[in-house]
Amino acid sequence: MADTWNEELLDAMIRHQIGLLRFDAGVRNRVWKLLDATEADMRAQIANRLRRNVAGEITPANLQRMDALLRGLRETRTGAWSKVNQLMFEEMRALAIAEPAFQAQLMEGIFPVELGLNLPDPARLRAIVAKNAFDGETLKQMLARVKAADIRRIEQSVRIGMTQGESIPEIGRRIVGSVGLRGTNGVTEITRRNAATIARTAVNGVGAAARREFAEANADLAPLQVFIATLDSRTTPVCRKWDGSLHDTETGLATAPPQVKGQPTPVLPLHPGERSLFSFAVDGEVIGERPVRNFTQQGLVREYAEQNGLGKIPGSKRGNLPLGHKGKFDEWARGRMRELTGTVPAKTTYGQFLSRQSAAFQNDILGPTRGKLFRSGGLTLDKFVDKTGAEIPLRDLSKFHADAFRSAGLDPANF
Repeated sequence: MADTWNEELLDAMIRHQIGLLRFDAGVRNRVWKLLDATEADMRAQIANRLRRNVAGEITPANLQRMDALLRGLRETRTGAWSKVNQLMFEEMRALAIAEPAFQAQLMEGIFPVELGLNLPDPARLRAIVAKNAFDGETLKQMLARVKAADIRRIEQSVRIGMTQGESIPEIGRRIVGSVGLRGTNGVTEITRRNAATIARTAVNGVGAAARREFAEANADLAPLQVFIATLDSRTTPVCRKWDGSLHDTETGLATAPPQVKGQPTPVLPLHPGERSLFSFAVDGEVIGERPVRNFTQQGLVREYAEQNGLGKIPGSKRGNLPLGHKGKFDEWARGRMRELTGTVPAKTTYGQFLSRQSAAFQNDILGPTRGKLFRSGGLTLDKFVDKTGAEIPLRDLSKFHADAFRSAGLDPANF
């Protein structure tokens, strides 16, 4: 259970970020499905257009076959990329509109007063998708770059295969890979990885930009934001630099710690595949200077009523305030809440966040076995991934950390 409203907000923001990563995975899988749907067609075109091995012969007839094949492959793949573009823009526009509304709902649900939050203009939010640069490129530019490289690799594979006298199945495998390896040995696998990076970069970039618009529209309530760069155990140097830093929403400058104070607030994403986020800090002071205070809307109503000589309010409910006082109460409560709210912790790591969650939530994130190892085996999150950030299989974990398995009540021999 979070100790302060700000900590509860931070936990909720990180949960939401995990949800965005799942959303990103869904978008990525739909992009893959559109691209993968062309692979059977491309195999068929290779077989039908070539019909026989060309044995490396550069003849007019073979060149004609190759040109016809390349045109067909290019048309097929271009059609798929048109669908990918449409999908990405539709999903990102929907995300841009939904994100501020979610943030408002989240904050209204956590804080015990009616905040009267402002939502950014929808047209401005939709423009994020078309105009904002994510890692130096707009979404349109990212998609165009990966599409061009994808088609170039496919065409190059055909040329290499034909000039080297490869068989028709070999040329097909060179492009889309073998069935036994699920296509991972073909050049289209590079495109899958690049498409996954675009999806993650776009989802986090659009989400971050929409939250930034929301923060600016409500700067009086959330004057500070804190940079959280530790959603997993593998963090880039640039994100480590900003981790835990505070930023003034209105000026767009860092206010702490000293090594970054006065520098412009970084714009997410900072790199492809970015997963960091900003969380709102409703207290206007530097982290750690305010005591924890428990407060409710009823308590605020009682305090407001006493200050204004209104006597006892039935049920201490906002709705029972006299005519003309509800709006005045809301304005007063926003300022009073900032005075009484605890502050966001400066160094909440993903591991610390996850350790505060229920076993069920931990198992949802890590899986049941890794969840037990995390709770009872003493394994920290960095032990579950290799140097590339890939998840280590349980059979290998059981060899590396047999004692941790036994401490968690698991027999390493069973893995």
